[in-house]
Amino acid sequence: HEEWGLSRADRESAAPQHRVINRGHPVINLGLPKSGSSSVQDFFKCGGLRTSHYQCSKEECGICVRHNVEAGRPPLNGCGEYDVWAQLDVDGGTKHRPWLDHQCFLPQVTHLSELHEQYPDALFVLPTRPAEHWVASVNGWGAAGSYGAMHQRFFEDCHLPGLDSALPIDAQDQRLAQFYYNHTLSVRKFMAAQSAAFLEFDIEEKEELVAAQLEDATGIPASC
Repeated sequence: HEEWGLSRADRESAAPQHRVINRGHPVINLGLPKSGSSSVQDFFKCGGLRTSHYQCSKEECGICVRHNVEAGRPPLNGCGEYDVWAQLDVDGGTKHRPWLDHQCFLPQVTHLSELHEQYPDALFVLPTRPAEHWVASVNGWGAAGSYGAMHQRFFEDCHLPGLDSALPIDAQDQRLAQFYYNHTLSVRKFMAAQSAAFLEFDIEEKEELVAAQLEDATGIPASC
């Protein structure tokens, strides 16, 4: 439609430019466990991307990342041929993974700057939810449990800032909610000072709104 005053090149340059997602430009989830990591995995997998969740190619992603960090290697080195890393942490054992009992590592909390430094071309995503809803989800996970509830592991195994198992039980939920809130603020503040791509979304928002945000950022259809 040259008569409209726009050449084909002009129209193409004016079209939304979605980012490339691949191993060199990965998606890295900075959210905490029980904050929609499975939904992140499902969305990008639907979009045809190589996507990891809790399990990477040879072992749990959190174990692989921890070994790399401890050895001074890039966090994702040798963990798999993935475009999307939907969960990088490990937070203890279950009846299906007893070998992880008492192991806890959350690099999105403790090694955020290293993730950004090594992968500046990544799209970092932060799925969130109301803190009190997150606490309820954490408390319900593994409560019937084999190797202890996630709540207990956070306080006893993870050694996370502000989470002290010596706290009275009636104070632990409040402290856990504060930890979640502080992590959200910390990621926002850190990413605001960087040039890397960053997308935060509330997983309890209307599904079509979240899907539209993800489509705008990635070009993957909202129908995923």
